[in-house]
Amino acid sequence: MEAKIRLEKKDGFVTATSTAFNKTEITESLSYKFSVIKKDTLGNSSKNDQSGRFVIQPNEKKDLSSTTVNIPEESKITLLLLVYDLDKKLVGKDRIVINDDDSDAEFKKRILSEIDLKQNSKKEEKSQDISNDSNDGIELKGMVLEETKTKPGRDFYKLFYNLYTRNNINGNKIVKIREVLALGRNTKIEVLVGEDKVFEFFVRPSQDYLTRVNDMAIVKVYQYFKRLEKSADIDQRY
Repeated sequence: MEAKIRLEKKDGFVTATSTAFNKTEITESLSYKFSVIKKDTLGNSSKNDQSGRFVIQPNEKKDLSSTTVNIPEESKITLLLLVYDLDKKLVGKDRIVINDDDSDAEFKKRILSEIDLKQNSKKEEKSQDISNDSNDGIELKGMVLEETKTKPGRDFYKLFYNLYTRNNINGNKIVKIREVLALGRNTKIEVLVGEDKVFEFFVRPSQDYLTRVNDMAIVKVYQYFKRLEKSADIDQRY
């Protein structure tokens, strides 16, 4: 995965756009963080972050977000783009410094080490969680996996994933969108929560149709997790 920051300068302002390029042959579900860090001559610094999730197809280039900043000659601007996979593993990064000053080694060192510090912190937190309660294992929340074979199947996955994350369902079981062969040359989509199939339909290359079945699939998944919550409450009560 290639992360890249694109710059456009005009009239003393710079528009910075964060982009991603999927060089693999699989569809990826990722997240990003795009930071603008300013430092003036007095040593004062400020930071503005943009973040979000996105789905990117094989060999696709995608704009993630953009921001416009003015660039005073006496200020240093650092642009930092980080791209993560579903496991929060860093898979792409880019960094641009405007009005760089090699004499300011301490500030540069802090910016350069930000990625490593973030990754080490996550590893320590994960290690601490496991050591505190090794019997519980690790609970994965909000994961949606894709096993599709056709373009309509991939289109449905994108619709489902966007609606799933937008509604913050964040289930404690992995949801899988699986496309399997059906009669003739047809395929069908199975929506599974864990090992349980909660919804299925035959694939048709119609955006309106995929949107309708996506709404139904989200309802089925939501109801499944609600039943799990109710069952857990009953178990705790008795």
